[in-house]
Amino acid sequence: PAVSILTAWLARQRSAINAVGLPCSSAKALVAVAGGCVHTGGVHLRDPESGEYNLAPVRRGVGRRSNVLVNFAQWELGLVTASGNPREIREFEDLARKEVTIVNREFGSGARYALDEAIVRMGFRGQKINGYDRELGGHLDVAAAIATKEADTGVTIRVAAEVYGLGFIPLRE
Repeated sequence: PAVSILTAWLARQRSAINAVGLPCSSAKALVAVAGGCVHTGGVHLRDPESGEYNLAPVRRGVGRRSNVLVNFAQWELGLVTASGNPREIREFEDLARKEVTIVNREFGSGARYALDEAIVRMGFRGQKINGYDRELGGHLDVAAAIATKEADTGVTIRVAAEVYGLGFIPLRE
């Protein structure tokens, strides 16, 4: 959501810089930067070994190309639930319950990496989770699926949950 605000602000300022937000996963953004298709890309990927955000994934993604990282925004990632949390979801482990259905983010997104990292830590396969194979392209898409009762939960950012008046269980920032 911050990219839309930035592009609108640049337009209002009649800036010499033109920006267009192209929604895609962090991994796809890194591929586009490395390939010279875009000048900048939004990335929010956590290195599971160090717990650090962006530095190691960007180094791996762009190789030896010179780059600059700018901390543009910070978000809070968590599990989104229906208002009142009727399934009593509290943590990643609850996603393995038979009565819980999720919607997933696309492979390469920071939210998907967070879920897959948790699955590995819990010691089971994603296919054990109802809905794991249903992938959506954006944070608002996940929140909309929860709001319309297509699923019980999904991993997304707090602001997406707030747009739809949903419950939010913070997991990391």
